Amino acid sequence: MQGEITDFFRPPAHIGASGNRGWEYTTSPNSPVRAAQGGVIHFAGQIAGNFYISINHADGIKTTYSYLSDLKVAKSQLVARGELLASTAGKEFHFGVVEDNQYVDPALLFDCSAESCQQLTQVSSAKVRLIPMAS
Repeated sequence: MQGEITDFFRPPAHIGASGNRGWEYTTSPNSPVRAAQGGVIHFAGQIAGNFYISINHADGIKTTYSYLSDLKVAKSQLVARGELLASTAGKEFHFGVVEDNQYVDPALLFDCSAESCQQLTQVSSAKVRLIPMAS
């Protein structure tokens, strides 16, 4: 995703508590949203007037893409890394990562520190590693 990260991951104290379960980006409307890694579309649809996508990856990790204007993919479809999934709906876009049914910091999947992820996500050649993380 090309855009500025405006809010990094802030884990909630418990399920249902406030926090940020991923990264928030400021984008231009209709910016392309691409798959972080290859996988199978688990969900592609509308919830409360917004479009969302989630992808199950072979390593057990799921990525989520929120606040979309349209869908270019459908449930059960295989997608490749970098494949066009959708477009952003407006200025806000959310990217989340789930492992073992819990949201985790997306920075753990990128070859960067929390501080340097901002610059990394601006570059289309960002190296992503979707592998199970040590507990």
